[in-house]
Amino acid sequence: MFSAPPSTPITDLEARLASPEGPTLRESYRMQLATLAENARAHLRLGLTHAHYHACAALVDAAETAQAVLAEYPLPEPRPAPTHWDAQVATGNPPIPLIFKR
Repeated sequence: MFSAPPSTPITDLEARLASPEGPTLRESYRMQLATLAENARAHLRLGLTHAHYHACAALVDAAETAQAVLAEYPLPEPRPAPTHWDAQVATGNPPIPLIFKR
């Protein structure tokens, strides 16, 4: 159903999901969509007018579809932890080796 994402994110959502925080964001979105779908189902059980019923049913379908897309979206590749050297170079403070002369 879902093909691999392009190597360059097209949307802001794709960029956020491809970031190192992607797995955390994906879980947060999944929980928000599950809550949205459950709330809409609760309204459906209350008995709504014809127009509201169909709008609420469409909301449930959309939330469930979005959850399915998120579930199939690939997680970003884990990045190796930066070394002490990498962290200092990134801040503009590379370590300077001490040279002792005798």
